Amino acid sequence: MRLTIKGIKNHEPWEKAGITLPGYDVEAVSQKAKEEPGWVHFGIGNIF
Repeated sequence: MRLTIKGIKNHEPWEKAGITLPGYDVEAVSQKAKEEPGWVHFGIGNIF
């Protein structure tokens, strides 16, 4: 088991270990994020 795009394609070992993998196409989401990046800005504030 390796936590990589290629490694998570084989669901069986992950499921046997009790690990739930994403229910969506990780490669497609990654490609869309590269094509259409969305930015999130966290302003300075009281975080404590």
